[in-house]
Amino acid sequence: MINDVTDRRVQKTRKLLKDALVALIIEKGFESVTIQEILDTANVGRSTFYMHFENKQELLHSCFEEFHELFDKSSLESSNTLDSISSEFTLNILRLVERNQMLCKALLGQDDLTIYFNPIHSFIYDYFEVSIKKLVANSSKALLQSEMLGHYITSAFLGTLRWWVYNDMPYSVEEVNEVFKKLALRDIHLVTN
Repeated sequence: MINDVTDRRVQKTRKLLKDALVALIIEKGFESVTIQEILDTANVGRSTFYMHFENKQELLHSCFEEFHELFDKSSLESSNTLDSISSEFTLNILRLVERNQMLCKALLGQDDLTIYFNPIHSFIYDYFEVSIKKLVANSSKALLQSEMLGHYITSAFLGTLRWWVYNDMPYSVEEVNEVFKKLALRDIHLVTN
C-alpha cells in the first residue's frame, strides 16, 4: 500500500514537471526555459526536481519517451500496397497528435528542439522505409533509392503535422490524412512508375 501511494506521488510530480516544461516551451522555446521557471510553474521545490531529473534536457527526454510510448508500434504493421504508406499508420499518428496537442506542439514546433527531433523522425521514417522498400523492389523503373524517398515522405508528413498543430488543427484528422495520402501517393507513383 505504501509503495502504491509513493508511485502515485512520483507519477504526479513527474507529470507536473513535464506539463510545466511543455507549457514553457510553447511560450518561449526550450533554450530560454530555466529550471527555476519550471519549478515555479509546476509549484515544485528544487530538491524535488533533482530527485526526478538531472537537468531540463533529461526532463525533455522523458517527454519524448512519453510521446513514443503513446505509439502502439505493434499495431503499425506495414504492407506492400501504396495505400499502406498513409492509411492506418498516418491516421493513428494524427489521432495521437490530436489527443496530445500540447505535448506535440512543444515537441514538434520549436526550432531550438531540432537536435531532439531525431527520435520522432526516426520512428516515422522506419515505418515508411519498410513500406517504400517493398514498393521500390517491385518497380523496375524506380528513379530514387528507397532511403531517399523514405526521408522525403517522412519530412513531408512531419511538416504537415507541425503546420496542423501550430494552426490549432483547422481540419479534421480524416481530412488531413486524406490530403496527405493523395500527395504522398502521387509522389510515390511518380518515382516508382
